[in-house]
Amino acid sequence: MSEIHEVHARLIADCNGDPAVEAEVVLRSGIVGRASVAGKDVSMQDVRIISEAVSPELEGLDVIDQMDLDLAITEAAGTADRSAVLTVSLACARAAAEFLELPLFRYLGGVRSCVLPELLYFLDGQSLFSPKEAESFPESFRKCLKIAPAYLKTPEDFRNDITLIPDTPETLPGTALDPIDHQTVSGTLAAAEKIHRSGKKVVLRQTGCTGDDGLADLAVALNAGFIAPGREAGVCVGNRLLRIGEMLGDLAEYGA
Repeated sequence: MSEIHEVHARLIADCNGDPAVEAEVVLRSGIVGRASVAGKDVSMQDVRIISEAVSPELEGLDVIDQMDLDLAITEAAGTADRSAVLTVSLACARAAAEFLELPLFRYLGGVRSCVLPELLYFLDGQSLFSPKEAESFPESFRKCLKIAPAYLKTPEDFRNDITLIPDTPETLPGTALDPIDHQTVSGTLAAAEKIHRSGKKVVLRQTGCTGDDGLADLAVALNAGFIAPGREAGVCVGNRLLRIGEMLGDLAEYGA
């Protein structure tokens, strides 16, 4: 009963009040996988493409076959916004994980997924920072939440406590990987594998926020060394990583 019954899409709002697509993948077993991704040029046309073009192509397919699903999604989606394509792909992965009774990070990454990434937190539109001497993700997350608002008022008080990183590809501590650029979950996994093979660390980043915390699971599935969830998404993604860390227990590594 892991076959897909239907895919439903709707327009929701992101944290800036702009439209974003939310997708629900419904299995014949009744399980529902839901996801949403912030985009820049999303409209009702994207919703119609998912409902009228993508859904019929996915009906009856096994949700466990992520690569075949992603190929079918991208072919059927045509001119749909990349964020809408990623939304359906992520919703499929969530439905599959739910069907197998696994957390999303474990379904996507297997038993090797044990790294909690180092947090790169946004200060403004141009800079990120990471707290110095943080020995665990919970410690890093707490420091980021406290430092970010205070730094903007009195930056001189924190210059010795943080590492400032300009938000450019040349200055990030690895090659930046935005899932939207790769449209699908399997495309993101493949891109991360290439980065790992090159000897670099994955910096998983996101712009915009819909309240979906899937970036956290993706980061752990990819064994990403760093995560930059965007200012609006920082809390929900960080809280999800705290829960994942609890699930991993002693197996968890930090920023490896």
